[in-house]
Amino acid sequence: MKKLLFFVAATIWTAQAYSQTTFNVSSTGTNSGTSYTTVRAAIAAAAPGDIIQLAAETFTEKNILWTTPKSLTIKGSGMNQTIIQADATTTIAQANDCGVFKLDAVYTAGITVTIQDLTIQNGYNAYSGGGIRLTNTGTQANAPTLNLTNLKILANRSTYGGGIYVAGAAILNITGCNINGNSMTSSTNMGGGIAVSPGTGFVATVTIKNSTIAANSSLGNGGGIAINCGANGSTVAANSLWVENSTIYGNSISTSAKMGGGIYFKACLSGQATMPTFNLTLNHCTIVNNTTVAGNGTTTSGPDGVCVENSSGYATTIAMNNCIIVGNSGSTGTNACQIGSNNTSTSTTANGKITVSPVITNSIFGIIASGTWTTTTTNNKLDAVMADLAFASSLSSDATPVLKIGGTSIAKNYVTTNYLLPTLPTDELGNNRDASPDAGAYELPLIVAATAVTGGAVTSGTGSYYTGSTATLVATPNSGYRFINWTENGTEVSTNASYGFTVSAARTLVANFMQTYLIAASAGTGGSVTSGSGNYDSGTTATVVATPNSGYHFINWKENGTEVSTSASYGFTVSTARTLVANFDLGTDINSNLVSNQFVITKDAIVSNVVGAIQIYSISGKMITNQPLTVGQIIPLTVGSYIVRVVTNNEVFVKKISF
Repeated sequence: MKKLLFFVAATIWTAQAYSQTTFNVSSTGTNSGTSYTTVRAAIAAAAPGDIIQLAAETFTEKNILWTTPKSLTIKGSGMNQTIIQADATTTIAQANDCGVFKLDAVYTAGITVTIQDLTIQNGYNAYSGGGIRLTNTGTQANAPTLNLTNLKILANRSTYGGGIYVAGAAILNITGCNINGNSMTSSTNMGGGIAVSPGTGFVATVTIKNSTIAANSSLGNGGGIAINCGANGSTVAANSLWVENSTIYGNSISTSAKMGGGIYFKACLSGQATMPTFNLTLNHCTIVNNTTVAGNGTTTSGPDGVCVENSSGYATTIAMNNCIIVGNSGSTGTNACQIGSNNTSTSTTANGKITVSPVITNSIFGIIASGTWTTTTTNNKLDAVMADLAFASSLSSDATPVLKIGGTSIAKNYVTTNYLLPTLPTDELGNNRDASPDAGAYELPLIVAATAVTGGAVTSGTGSYYTGSTATLVATPNSGYRFINWTENGTEVSTNASYGFTVSAARTLVANFMQTYLIAASAGTGGSVTSGSGNYDSGTTATVVATPNSGYHFINWKENGTEVSTSASYGFTVSTARTLVANFDLGTDINSNLVSNQFVITKDAIVSNVVGAIQIYSISGKMITNQPLTVGQIIPLTVGSYIVRVVTNNEVFVKKISF
């Protein structure tokens, strides 16, 4: 067997290295080679380090065990695709060895068992561990590691640890699991969902991350989780429970004088001269609606959410950061509170029933009515009630269900200064937390809101986003409008109608539009419109320019037959759509002089003694006069505007006059 060397914190340790074979389990297996029809047979055939791959099927097997412990990965095709069940029903009477997995052994060094991506359900063990049981009767040095990842542990029953039971020296890692609806059926034991009982002189290290422990029930202590570090007078080691980004919800205890509807952590009562320090750590947890027996009024009952039992005051280090523990109920005695201890006999007890030296920051919970705090705490709300949190009415439908908070919750952005180091960048569901995280296991997404002023609409992109994700807002103008920009608090942030950005905070943006008008300019015979046609914003200036062809002369701009300008370059303020026509005529300008209301054609405009005609038109194009041309001829006209054409044998002269 090969030995691999790993260096961690200047400590050298060895780990076993194995070749790896995958054994497939399905209803079509051949029960030979690497193909089997049962999980038990595949485990028996596998060598250390192998993978047991289960098809997306339901396997009905109980008491799956081994004769020799070995490192294995038992892997399903998905939490809801692969199911291993002890029975098809949940009503069969409990009996011995009727759990699903029984991983008992005298463990040797370096063994890691991983179970992932499947459901374990309907175990009905009269002993401990209805779903999974691991008992190590070996030494502390040979403590095995049990990794449970992406599992649903559902509707299992036993007399100690309804869903999961671990005893002896062990490391238990639970990640991304939904431990739901399991039950512990003995009032003398503990742990509706999970029970860990290391026993005399052994250490169990339990880490629970991104998991939900919900709707489990117990006749003893610990409706959801129970850690039993040791009995009175025993030699007890320093056990620990670490829970982060997890939801503990709706677990219950149905026997009087029992404690910890959500979590029960029994450090040690008495009988040892030198006690170790026990460690309970809760980071970004939501512990809500767990119950003990209603009306439980004894001084040894309660707390209802999280209970540390340690009546002699031995050291239990409690660290709690960014948590919510509210709405847990049942006890009414002197120890009734959300989190604390049944300790009533030592002066080191902090009011609120926390045992020794708690460090609690950025958490929302409740203490007893007369409680005060004398220990290290920062930014905690001690009198929270359910209404403050704006919780959803039930858990979400996610693989690991969470209890979502609403936009009015006091938990929203509660952590302004994060004392948790390192911080947890994501919540239970794996969504990014923002710069001011919410308390609890769930991070409320940031809202990107956008509205539109008159002239268009925001057609996509608004909604809920998590920090680090990309939002793309799209603005669409109505007919006759154009998009201008996006503004936020009156400041322009983008001129693109499709505006994408990385979300880091809630934002409210406005899409701005401008009404536009079409200025359509065309030319009559004799010239062209060389610039100015097109769409213009309301209030802007448009300038249309007409250019005559060779031999022609610009006369005027007309709109609906009415002259609006005699300037070839016509500028105006746009306030409506307009259709303009540039008019031209043949000829060259004649010189003119205005004398009172007379228009005089001088000899400078024509060649002397040249025979021709003079034509005078109204602006609308009606001919007023057409007569022979005489040098020095005077033609009386009334006040107004006219077009004058002088026609000779050789040339045509044109002039607009107004007086």
